[in-house]
Amino acid sequence: MGSDITSVDVTPARSAIVSVPHAAQAKDVLVKAISAIVADEERSVRDLAPQASKAIGNTHAVLKYAPEYAVTLTLLNENPVDGAAVDWDIKQAVRMYLQPLVDELRPFTRLSVSSQVLHHAGPPPVTAHKADNGTYLTSDMLPHFVNSPSWNFASVDPTSPMLNFVLFVPALASQPMRILDSGIERSSAFLVSQWGGVSIANLPDTTRPGDKVVLSPEDMQKHMGYFISQIRSLVGIRSNAPLASSAQLQVRVRPATATGVSGWELDALMRRWLVRNRQTAIATLQSLVRLVDSLQNMVVMDDIKEKVDRSLAALYETENALRRLPDLNYVHAFASAASAASLAESAFFDPSMVSMLYFPDQH
Repeated sequence: MGSDITSVDVTPARSAIVSVPHAAQAKDVLVKAISAIVADEERSVRDLAPQASKAIGNTHAVLKYAPEYAVTLTLLNENPVDGAAVDWDIKQAVRMYLQPLVDELRPFTRLSVSSQVLHHAGPPPVTAHKADNGTYLTSDMLPHFVNSPSWNFASVDPTSPMLNFVLFVPALASQPMRILDSGIERSSAFLVSQWGGVSIANLPDTTRPGDKVVLSPEDMQKHMGYFISQIRSLVGIRSNAPLASSAQLQVRVRPATATGVSGWELDALMRRWLVRNRQTAIATLQSLVRLVDSLQNMVVMDDIKEKVDRSLAALYETENALRRLPDLNYVHAFASAASAASLAESAFFDPSMVSMLYFPDQH
């Protein structure tokens, strides 16, 4: 490392270790670093505005905020008739790898985790290309790989947004199955926007038809890592560093390997969810007002009025929590914004309001 280079070591906790070449430069370096972090955060929040044309990250993959997501982990054995009988110790694997992330997100959203084993004896959704050693999928085949209707991914919680994560065991004749991008082998997993993700599990070379194979937590460590990465993308956790490297600044970010999300990533996610929920509440209430104003003689039920009043009160509480300097309370503001959005949508999509939308003359 050159003598004039400043290094920043960002830890999973809400801290960073800054090493400067000269002690006299410490104040200036810290001011510039903090200013850059704040500016980046402001840009990311500003890009969430409805009129923004481009947001940071893969917004097409990110799901809308929900107080709960139904996470379904599926072991899918492609050919159980001519292949191996495959099972998994998913309960232990979830406890070891996924539960820490579930616990970290619980103050803001609940991940309700369930699992299932499916055996698929029909034709595959796509036919993998044959190679000298096994088969391979290309990147253009991946969008057509998931065949939800025939695979029957049923949710135990139909009221919450569903996240599907599939551990796909190819037919023995197709193993090892790989994913190639422009002829280069890439990860054996891929993300499906707004849906979930898939990871391909090839069995040991010694596996024969009729064998019984139980995947241990150690066998699934890599695949659970893929699923955690996919969950991060789907709920909107930014993977970029809070501070960019430059010629005079070298930034190293330590991954939160124990929990799947660092403290500063969780803080940033909470603030973006706060902004989105606040925007959702305001936009939904405005739409409700326009609907009522457009229909003369429309009767609004008392419970709808109550929800609107409570949503407005929650929005007011959100603003108050964000103005209580120096006791700024993002957690309370987030909870209030989430409540405001939920109440506003509940009022707008109430059956009595929806019926007036489609049959206004009958009211």
